[in-house]
Amino acid sequence: MQAEGYDLKKLIKRVAEIMAMRYEDVIDSERDRKRIQARSILCFWATDQLGVSQTQLGQILNLTQPAISHAVRRGKTIAESKSYVIFDN
Repeated sequence: MQAEGYDLKKLIKRVAEIMAMRYEDVIDSERDRKRIQARSILCFWATDQLGVSQTQLGQILNLTQPAISHAVRRGKTIAESKSYVIFDN
């Protein structure tokens, strides 16, 4: 993914696009279903595709490492069940 020019900022923008929300809404600390799902997808893709550490994500999203770990699992389930893809062909 990094070869395609993706970094964490671009990934956050992509998640916001997929979820039809603003960039700021993906990373803020508000808790509602849509934002939690967006952050979960972000955590999954960031760790799985970009190799971002869970600790780094925790600092960015103001979450603990165990919360990020849970979000990664939830994000994988959401992304797969809804057939979300990072690259928009």
